[in-house]
Amino acid sequence: MIKQQLENLLGLGRVEINVPMAGKTYFRLGGKADFYFEARSREDLEKAVGWAENAGITYCVFGLGANLLVGDRGIRGIAIKVANNDFEIIGPYESREVGGVAGSSHYQSFDTAKYLKFDDLDTPEPAPDTLVRVGAGVSLSHLIGLTLKLGLTGLQYFSGIPSTVGGCVYNNVHGGTKLFEQFVDRVVLLNKNGQVEEVPGKEMAFSYDYSRVQKTGEIVVEVYLKLSHGDTARAKVVREEWLKRKLKVQPQINCSGCIFKNLTPQEATRIGAPTVSAGWVLDIGLGMKGTRIGGVAISEKHANFFVNTGTGTAADVLALINLAKKKTKEKFNLDLQEEIQKVGEF
Repeated sequence: MIKQQLENLLGLGRVEINVPMAGKTYFRLGGKADFYFEARSREDLEKAVGWAENAGITYCVFGLGANLLVGDRGIRGIAIKVANNDFEIIGPYESREVGGVAGSSHYQSFDTAKYLKFDDLDTPEPAPDTLVRVGAGVSLSHLIGLTLKLGLTGLQYFSGIPSTVGGCVYNNVHGGTKLFEQFVDRVVLLNKNGQVEEVPGKEMAFSYDYSRVQKTGEIVVEVYLKLSHGDTARAKVVREEWLKRKLKVQPQINCSGCIFKNLTPQEATRIGAPTVSAGWVLDIGLGMKGTRIGGVAISEKHANFFVNTGTGTAADVLALINLAKKKTKEKFNLDLQEEIQKVGEF
């Protein structure tokens, strides 16, 4: 009955039932979604969310499936994948920044030779001069390549981050000292009342690993980005070097990305850490690399990455998270904050 209603609204054959979410997420684990739908346009997204709200059906909205932990009992209601891939150059952008885009005051690097170091790649960007509109479902890696081909720079610092543009806004992703917010002019949001609103970047309550949508539940539909006609040759080198260095220390399969948010500079100083990396706490501070619960282990490459060894469950991930938080609290009196998002029933 529900499937028929959804297909009448969204299109015949576009709604799937009992879909294993393990195949939709980077962790490759988790239960099934009652219903699954890919929103390939802004209208798709508005219709699907509006229907769920009006029908009182639970729903979750996601992008690439990175940074996501789906419960073993799955997702009740409908899982909506944001897949709108619109891209448009709007035109010139009249910059209000003086001196271009520099590093952010939200982030401070304490990298050592043992951890990823990007200071040599982190150069100021020219003042933005071009405005582009991007669908929330566009993958970040595709967008970086596309903008560089068009002679636009700025996003190269986020290479190697598995995310859609919507996810970049949701988490305000960081690359070295750059934060995504620095390139956001405005965001098109869909709220639970079905209303669409354009919100200036300065009203998104951006901070490190945070934007207001984490609290409000609003859904990112489109993003207007301000980019520069900068040094594309240099930008391409930065993109490739970012990827090269990340591949050396970060697992690429059966892994959701970072589990915990990095420390604040003040926290790092208090516990005597030479870096803000949460990986340092679990590795050098606690010696937890390789620690395993069930089918999930802390990566031998980077301790802030948990890897599904093939038989992992969401329960295993949660147990390992709780163990790491417990040990960190006991030794450092520090409360690690999770970066991973949990959805569904556990």
